[in-house]
Amino acid sequence: RQAQAATEQAAVAIQRQAAGVSDGQQEAYRRQVASAAGALRSVGLYFALLPEMERVERALDWCADVRERLQQRTLTSEMVDRMVDQAARLSIDDQLEPVVRLKALKHDVSDWAHAANTIIDSRQQMDLRDVAKLLEKGRNMDVAPTNYQTLYNLQQTALDLQARTDKIVESMESQVLIERPNYDDAVALEFACAKFGRFEPSGFSRLHQALATANKWGSDVMNMFVPVPDPAVSPQEQLDAHLESVQYRLRRALALAGSGQAAPNQQPPPTPSSDMYCVCLQPEEGLMIECESCREWYHAQCLNLSSADIGERQFLCPLCVAAAKGEKLQLLEEYPALSRVGRVVEEGRNLALVTHTLDPLVTVLLDARALVPEIQKTLRDTHIVAARPRSMSVDEQSVNPAEEHSKGRAMLLRGLLRALLGLGVNLKQGLLDDLWSELLGLADGPPSETVASTAVVAVSRKEAAERQQPPRSAPVFDEFYEPSREPPVIDEFYQQQLEDLVHSIDHPPMPDTGQCL
Repeated sequence: RQAQAATEQAAVAIQRQAAGVSDGQQEAYRRQVASAAGALRSVGLYFALLPEMERVERALDWCADVRERLQQRTLTSEMVDRMVDQAARLSIDDQLEPVVRLKALKHDVSDWAHAANTIIDSRQQMDLRDVAKLLEKGRNMDVAPTNYQTLYNLQQTALDLQARTDKIVESMESQVLIERPNYDDAVALEFACAKFGRFEPSGFSRLHQALATANKWGSDVMNMFVPVPDPAVSPQEQLDAHLESVQYRLRRALALAGSGQAAPNQQPPPTPSSDMYCVCLQPEEGLMIECESCREWYHAQCLNLSSADIGERQFLCPLCVAAAKGEKLQLLEEYPALSRVGRVVEEGRNLALVTHTLDPLVTVLLDARALVPEIQKTLRDTHIVAARPRSMSVDEQSVNPAEEHSKGRAMLLRGLLRALLGLGVNLKQGLLDDLWSELLGLADGPPSETVASTAVVAVSRKEAAERQQPPRSAPVFDEFYEPSREPPVIDEFYQQQLEDLVHSIDHPPMPDTGQCL
């Protein structure tokens, strides 16, 4: 009787399951089927309906799982494929509502994935409107489609690039310099767009044009200050280092120009200016070389000399070389004119992008413009002389005031001339000529015969790389030593032969000896 009752209950449950089970009856039928199957198992006999009852029980569990996942929207495309296969193995009717929904979802997910993969895998420029529509369709599905997050990330990257471009392009129109975008930010944005490669923001062409203009301006500044760059160092690093050096030299020149100003008939104030060596007006550092005429010290690096170049040769500084040759003093290099620097600064201020080179360049311009009136004041006021060193006593300073004044002014003029030689900016050729003329007027006369007869290492950074070293047997002032060439190495044996040959030329043998050269 129990087996018969269980069989009837199972048959009713199977018929109801085949006809479809609503959400409200789902749990009741599951309990009914479980009770019937348990009754059949408890008898201890085999019943033909038992396998079917177990299939129905698993099918009802499948339906419950599908309904729960659809309600919670936790299905994935992989889960949809797996559940459709399970429905086929359980022989669940294709007309049941969960099976119909799953098969429809599988079709929609497949179509969406194909469209998404076409956008993701393509290397062409993507349309944000198409991407937005596809993402909206994916959000409305009951299942999370494959590659949805990947497509979403692509959209967010493109939107971020567009927002950054809009911000930079909009600020490029500002009339206030500090409100314009930074050059480095524009470069970073251009690099990000090139790396992404799937989307070109609107307004990007204007950004690209602004970058091209700024790059041309930076190249002009680089060629103006560093005409021969070092290939081992980036151009920007070289330009930054050079502008920093020019700023430092300008500050030292300003300090030197203002160090000796005093009222008429007054002693100049003492100032610690004894550390201003060389054309850079910097303290002693590294390899130094002393001029044989004026006894002033120079950095070998500033004159493009090495220890091998110097050797045992006598050295005359550029000032003494010009005085010995009776020529105008020339700059060590072809420095840019101050007027040209001013034009370049004005061009930089009109750029749509603000480069970090503009700030040090403006500082160089302002300091150079401030140095011009200081030098003009020194030329105009003849009582301005160099400050006396702190080591000099009052008695030493009071001996022969006229001579001390002349020496002090000559020292100041030489310091200013040295500063202009290696300043990095050509302030005004007239200033250099005026300072040079006054210094020659204060000098005691032309260089002595001893100095004029010494072998001179004349320095020119530009021409030294182009000309070759002439014979060193006589004083040469119109040729230049090439620092890059190594002196020849002569073997001792050939050195002795050379000396014997020179001796035989100076003391020729008598004819009756039969010797012949």
